[in-house]
Amino acid sequence: SRCFIYGGAKHRGHEGLLGKSVLGGVGGNDLTTFLEVLFMEMKKQELPWWQKYTLTLNEASEYFGIGYKKLKMFVQEHSDEDFVLWNGNRALIKREQFEKYMDSQMNVI
Repeated sequence: SRCFIYGGAKHRGHEGLLGKSVLGGVGGNDLTTFLEVLFMEMKKQELPWWQKYTLTLNEASEYFGIGYKKLKMFVQEHSDEDFVLWNGNRALIKREQFEKYMDSQMNVI
């Protein structure tokens, strides 16, 4: 019996995202269908960075051209600024507010 983990739930050929049997058959068609559906679901949820309200430190590092370690240290030093949103202990950067902060306050990080 094949099994896989999706979304924290263990499945053994149960109904998939579109009501089709996922990995229940012998052939690879179910796996292909599952992967195609999973890819489509992931694509739906993904916005371009310039449309996102918040960015992870990895995304912000690439978007603003600042090294990850330098950005992480900067966020820790400025943890109470308006451009930092804390999700538990995970810092997110409010993109537009950080852009305004950089324009008005920063020459070099």
